[in-house]
Amino acid sequence: MRKITIFLTCVMVLILAGCDNGFSINSNPSMTTEVIKPTNTPEIDPITTSSATDSPSVKDNVLEYIMGTWMISYAKNANTGEDYSLQELYGTGIQYGGTLTFNDDATFKRYIGITTEESDGYEGTYSVQDNVITLNFYNGTINTAKYLQSTQEIEYYIKDIIEIPIHEYYTKY
Repeated sequence: MRKITIFLTCVMVLILAGCDNGFSINSNPSMTTEVIKPTNTPEIDPITTSSATDSPSVKDNVLEYIMGTWMISYAKNANTGEDYSLQELYGTGIQYGGTLTFNDDATFKRYIGITTEESDGYEGTYSVQDNVITLNFYNGTINTAKYLQSTQEIEYYIKDIIEIPIHEYYTKY
């Protein structure tokens, strides 16, 4: 599905750019099409967690992207890359979903399955360095997540739930 979406997006870009690849749908050859590219848009490398520029706006851009509520989509075994069952990880309570919410006051909430709003084990503060998000839970636990610009997902690293490393993936709600 993602490949089809990317393909259709590329087709739309070519159409909107006036088919400026040698083909012309324009009957007036004196008309030209100029493709305008955004400036000051730093690239974020989701693999190395470093920015392509030294611009201080990288952090601000990642903050802008992550603000709001994200829903858990799937999980993967970090060692093998294979999908890992959310129900096996969290039990039948996962039917109630899971969210990760980043607020503009640098606080967050993470709820999976059946949880209560009163538990400090699911809330805390966060900070951002490039595209890496450090989550400091009020109970003292520290976890990390990463904003993946290429897929527009948040990859959350689970600690101490089971013996194998699991990464959860969240999409914007």
